[in-house]
Amino acid sequence: KLGNIKFFPPTYLSDEIIFQQLAKGIYYRPNKLQDFNSTLLSNIAEVISTLSSLKRNEINVTNYIANMDLSKVKAEDPLNSKIIYNFIFFLKNFSSENIITTLTHGDFKFEHLFILDNKLEYVVDWENIGLRSILFDLLNFFVPWFVNRSYNYSHIKNYIHKFIKDYLPHLKDFIQDKYDIYFAIYGLERYLRLSSARSSE
Repeated sequence: KLGNIKFFPPTYLSDEIIFQQLAKGIYYRPNKLQDFNSTLLSNIAEVISTLSSLKRNEINVTNYIANMDLSKVKAEDPLNSKIIYNFIFFLKNFSSENIITTLTHGDFKFEHLFILDNKLEYVVDWENIGLRSILFDLLNFFVPWFVNRSYNYSHIKNYIHKFIKDYLPHLKDFIQDKYDIYFAIYGLERYLRLSSARSSE
């Protein structure tokens, strides 16, 4: 059913072989914050807006964490185990809160976003698609970029709030007073996704 999403590359099945139309566009990864132009940000918002409107569901934080299989991730090394424990410990303070889950790309980043004539053409590499928290793709897109450039938690938080206000205002109510909850859940979800990826590096 991804074929109903206009930025999913046209896909065909023939004799049990899957074909996808090649992209003509390019991916662009800015090196500096000032290189984020409004067209690029609108293209990012279009993907997040579309996916976050699909398969939407409300679930209790405690129940959501209970359904996560973090056992394999915890066993990998002490540092990551401690980080996961801290996320879970933090979320216990919000056991009565609910979050929204939706369809997510799962590996949404600059390398998978193709732009043609300043407009969104395709998003590629959909093998990690799944149901996750509504802000997963948004955080997964921006957080690694900021972390790799030594931005701290508050800088990232302020940027995400501003991005939602400017480009995804319909999501503002979901993140209102819940950013820290969604960030901790994103952290757990990202560990899970990386543990099932081709390389955990």
